[in-house]
Amino acid sequence: MNPEPADMAVSAQKKKQLRTPHARPCQRQRLSTLMDTAILQCVCTPGAPPPAGYLLEYLLLDMRILDVGCGPGTVTADIASLAPKGHVTGLEYAPEVLTQARSTAAHRGFTNIEFVVGDVNGLDFHDGTFDLVHAHQVLVHVGDPVQALREMRRVAKPGCCPRL
Repeated sequence: MNPEPADMAVSAQKKKQLRTPHARPCQRQRLSTLMDTAILQCVCTPGAPPPAGYLLEYLLLDMRILDVGCGPGTVTADIASLAPKGHVTGLEYAPEVLTQARSTAAHRGFTNIEFVVGDVNGLDFHDGTFDLVHAHQVLVHVGDPVQALREMRRVAKPGCCPRL
């Protein structure tokens, strides 16, 4: 017996609880919370997931952010709009889609975005480069998701506890 769509929906209160991190969690917990929330919102909300709304409580205006698996750049541009004094790097494994990503950013007038080709299993960034590392629906596409998480944690600043 298949569950009804209403049975699959997560209540607004439950979503809010999922987005609320524990007091001063370590970076690993924060990354895990962001990814779990993104997956739940995608799976449990009818229609498209909110572009980057689940990041609101973590963002500051001047953060350095990595968006892993940025694809055509639409979510990356949404993140850039939430951190206008910061810098967002969109990383994508497939270089051909980055033309569209750059076009999306230019069309929306963003100058705080760059797009690069890269592999999440071996990120070409120094340790602690980013205030926040974002990945949406990436782990299902990589061969070694644990290594991908290690790399994302490595390039995130240690002890970072961003707030609005």
